[in-house]
Amino acid sequence: MRVRSRISRREFMVLGAAGLTLAAGAACGMPIPGMGGEPKSLSVAQWGTAQRADLYKKAIALFQEQNAGVTADLQFAELGAYNDRLTTQAASKSLPDVIWMRDDRVGRFGGSGALLDLTPYLDKGIDMKGLSKVAAADGTVGKGVYALASHYVGQSIVVNAQYLQEKGVKYDQQVKTWDDLAGLAKQLSDPERKFWGIADPTMGTTQRHLQAWIRQAGEELFTPDGQIGFKPDTFGSWLEFWNKLRQANVIPPADVQTQAEAGSFATNLLVQNQVAIGAQSTNHLTQIQRLTQVPMAMFSIPEIPNSTKDWWFFPPILLSIAGTTKSPHLAVQMLDFFLSSVPAGKITRVDQGAPSSAPVREALAPDLQPAEAAFVTQISREMTYPARGLPVLPPASGAIVQAQTDASQQVAFGKASVSQAVDTFMAAAKRAIAAS
Repeated sequence: MRVRSRISRREFMVLGAAGLTLAAGAACGMPIPGMGGEPKSLSVAQWGTAQRADLYKKAIALFQEQNAGVTADLQFAELGAYNDRLTTQAASKSLPDVIWMRDDRVGRFGGSGALLDLTPYLDKGIDMKGLSKVAAADGTVGKGVYALASHYVGQSIVVNAQYLQEKGVKYDQQVKTWDDLAGLAKQLSDPERKFWGIADPTMGTTQRHLQAWIRQAGEELFTPDGQIGFKPDTFGSWLEFWNKLRQANVIPPADVQTQAEAGSFATNLLVQNQVAIGAQSTNHLTQIQRLTQVPMAMFSIPEIPNSTKDWWFFPPILLSIAGTTKSPHLAVQMLDFFLSSVPAGKITRVDQGAPSSAPVREALAPDLQPAEAAFVTQISREMTYPARGLPVLPPASGAIVQAQTDASQQVAFGKASVSQAVDTFMAAAKRAIAAS
């Protein structure tokens, strides 16, 4: 099974003249041979906030303007509902034509034949020269390329910079390890006024910070053959770390955290000024800062004692095409537009992450807002650090991540001990792998 290679900073940041030329061509809506009598209508699927939907509707309008007679509609939902919808659509062979895909779905959908193999279109309709060298590897399943990386994100710690300054805290000097972070969170917590030191990252729909913890321990979420790649005790140590903070009233009660997770970014506890610190994806900084006047700052994830040094990883945001599309060439043209068009990139900016396309990043750089520049700079810096290969997420990964969240919630609500939750998770994971 494929293992991703790391992305160098030079590869991620350098702008090639050839890439600019090809991107400019894509922006002009270059026709793709073979389109023939294909239908000129496309459906596009994406998840996220209403703000993201507005940005991508504008980009789709530009695509339609550049391609006379083409119509396209955007199907949009919050992540949980989006994933459920894609699963249902894949089963009924009714996936939208162009699909934004998380890396925990491409293994399942690509392996099942639900997605179009993009291999014949690489550099023949899809400009690859401006993209990261691992843009195709990140979407490779078996011998086919079923997705391409449009953006990259990292994991981070976001802090209420104003509150920390008022408390005389210098985060980058005081926090190097997870234990340092716990100590600082205790210092900043004031539960009597419903203000906590740090939000609980175990309750969300993704478990990327857990993945960092696991990789820091020298283990992986999955082995190359799709089995669980970490010890039960490693997961248990993660749950126990946060449970101790919960018992000390340093993180919010389970019901408060659950309510925050159920809403949009407007209910994020940093936005609501209910926590001093939050574990977030890097691109979330811009969405959080957009909703609050309180200045935020972002830092790299701390490490466990005796952490491996090559644990760094950067989840891709992927673009795919449905295997059942009736307009494959037009869908390829739209996919290339979202990957490489500078005008499109100037509309969508860095809402989903740092663009994989060097020409798009270069064109955006002069106009990035401070929060946008902060996370792009952090990812670029972290990409210079050692990073071992990252095994492909297997088809069962979505169910297993959900099982991790379920186990975490059982502990948070006091319905299970850490050891019971770990046992329940391991059993659920084995069932998911067997069923995939």
